[in-house]
Amino acid sequence: MSQRGQWQSKTGFVLAALGSAIGLGNIWRFPYIAYRNGGGAFLVPYFVALFIVGVPLLMLEFGLGHRFRRGFPQALHQIHPRFSWLGWWSISFVMFGIAAYYGPVIAWCGIYLIYSFTQPWGNVAGVNDFFDEKFLGAFSDGVPFSIYSAEDGFHFGQFQPGVVLALAAIWLLNWWITRRELQRGVELANRIFIPVLVAITLVLVIWSWSFQGAMEGRQLYLQPQWSQVFEARTWIDAFTQIFFTLSLGFGVMAAYASYLPKDADIPTSSFLIAIGNCAFSLVAGLAVFSAIGMLAHERGIDLQAMRASPAAVSSEQAVDAEAQQRAAQLAAFESQMGSFGLLFKTYPAIITQMGPAGPIFGGLFFLSLVVAGISSTISIVEAFMAALHDQFGWHRKYLSPALCAIGFAGGVIYCNQSGLFWLDLVDHFLTTYGLVIVAICEALIVGWLLPARRLRSHLDEHHVFRFGNTISFLMRLMITGVLMLTWWGLASYQPESVASAVGRLLVVGSVVILWLDRHWLDFNIRIVIPALLIFLLDQALVAEVSQAYGGYPPMAIWCIGLGWFVATLMVGILFTLLAKTSEPR
Repeated sequence: MSQRGQWQSKTGFVLAALGSAIGLGNIWRFPYIAYRNGGGAFLVPYFVALFIVGVPLLMLEFGLGHRFRRGFPQALHQIHPRFSWLGWWSISFVMFGIAAYYGPVIAWCGIYLIYSFTQPWGNVAGVNDFFDEKFLGAFSDGVPFSIYSAEDGFHFGQFQPGVVLALAAIWLLNWWITRRELQRGVELANRIFIPVLVAITLVLVIWSWSFQGAMEGRQLYLQPQWSQVFEARTWIDAFTQIFFTLSLGFGVMAAYASYLPKDADIPTSSFLIAIGNCAFSLVAGLAVFSAIGMLAHERGIDLQAMRASPAAVSSEQAVDAEAQQRAAQLAAFESQMGSFGLLFKTYPAIITQMGPAGPIFGGLFFLSLVVAGISSTISIVEAFMAALHDQFGWHRKYLSPALCAIGFAGGVIYCNQSGLFWLDLVDHFLTTYGLVIVAICEALIVGWLLPARRLRSHLDEHHVFRFGNTISFLMRLMITGVLMLTWWGLASYQPESVASAVGRLLVVGSVVILWLDRHWLDFNIRIVIPALLIFLLDQALVAEVSQAYGGYPPMAIWCIGLGWFVATLMVGILFTLLAKTSEPR
């Protein structure tokens, strides 16, 4: 067995795992998804997803890496050789899919860090057009760039040299960190990055707390809209966010745990990392929405009224010029609340509105995004290098430049006028389907074939945190609540059908087994996680079939979104075949 790296301390491991988990999704994706799905009401499915799926799967992935002392593909291979393809596919779609489009977004953040001081958009009114039209070229007079037409096929548009240069700088930094041995590279970087990131975030929260209108912004963020708790889309978004934010299904956590000493305390680390990551998301959201409240106050916009009636009078329906102007202003503000608008439209407007202090505030914000993004990408590169080293014995000094060069080349595809739309499609398919499919498969493999109790006994060997009677009772109670909500949903949907009756009977049987089973974690991995994720996957597929995602042309959806999904699967299968020619080192 070739010499593998090892963390210098438990703190180094926890910080590295937090570095993988804490990324752009915590500062950008979590706040806008929470707002879109009912504000404070979103926290209900979010924390259910955290404790029912997030923490158990995190323990599962840590346990696999630690027990077999190998990367994700080799750990699954140890359970049975036929499952190694799942591990290779997982790290392939993360390395060649998620990391590829993550790089350009980090590059945008790096450029906007500089723009915080130069403010090339001119004034508050110019931030929307600047990002959409001048910076990305994705829109022209409000019309989106056409990525596909039946006559001409796919369109890429012009490349942005500035974004390509920034992307090169991002991947050079990734190479400089990952080429070093574990302790002097990834561990040292995260020992610096994570404290800096937390410090910057706390400064932003404290600074923004007393902004005029900040209270209204925080209410917009945290005030529940209970009607959305029972919508399938809210639960799909909550579970997807947990997967993305904890790096579940990435293969990263298994690789990181494989560098731990044999007496490592996996359960305690899992809880620390999961809760610390989600707490960071909640705190970062306070800074984001406090700043949004200030911007709304300066523009005289009533956030609560806007939320209560999002379908406000359009400019075409307005009866006079003043009403038309007001409707256009509300529409522009609402467009800044979603997806990348929150980063690259709302914050530039806030920077401009703040006057002399704006550049410093904006510089800190975009610096936090760059740091968070790089801490995530180095973990993805490390996970792939760990798998290649364990299988073929290749050294990181050769793997690091090769993988970073591939990551850069894949990211260049997004550095053109069509890049924003390519990113949206690829992200949708990989996070909504890829991560969930991997999680379902690994839960079934570990739950039924390892089996789960064997992994749990390994986790129980060395840990300070004990699953006492109180914790076990609370977890069983929470899982029972989720199962009874499922029973209620089946009873409400076609209550007279045979399928609904059988489903309700199975739910009741599951509740009985849960309370009779020796340990809630075993039952959770074997039954609850696969069942919940299959249901959510089904709901996502129903939505996919009923309506074209994002209004894109069907050819673009199948070739770009699904095509990238299938291409990464083929890469995973290729590595699986190559691995058969070489025994793990």
